[in-house]
Amino acid sequence: MSAIDKLTTYLDLVDNDYWHDVACLDARRVIDTNGIDLLERIFVCCAQWPENRLEHFAYILDGGTEVEIRLLRMLAESEFSSVAFRAREVLRAQGAANA
Repeated sequence: MSAIDKLTTYLDLVDNDYWHDVACLDARRVIDTNGIDLLERIFVCCAQWPENRLEHFAYILDGGTEVEIRLLRMLAESEFSSVAFRAREVLRAQGAANA
């Protein structure tokens, strides 16, 4: 299973206590293990992802790298208000909204 497939398996889970307590940490671990290369590949394909997956993805991004900031800025412009809200929330927390 590719890293993107593994990540999307976690991101596609229902938004419940299990997601917030366990799956989001597992999803973040996939990103941390695979690094910037994975994020660059996601940058190319994530525009086609469904709303729930994108919202969960925005939730686990911490804005700690330039690629994550770029992804969050793209997600902040999402057609899905829940995704845009989540991404803007992270950007504000990182002070990167206007950086």
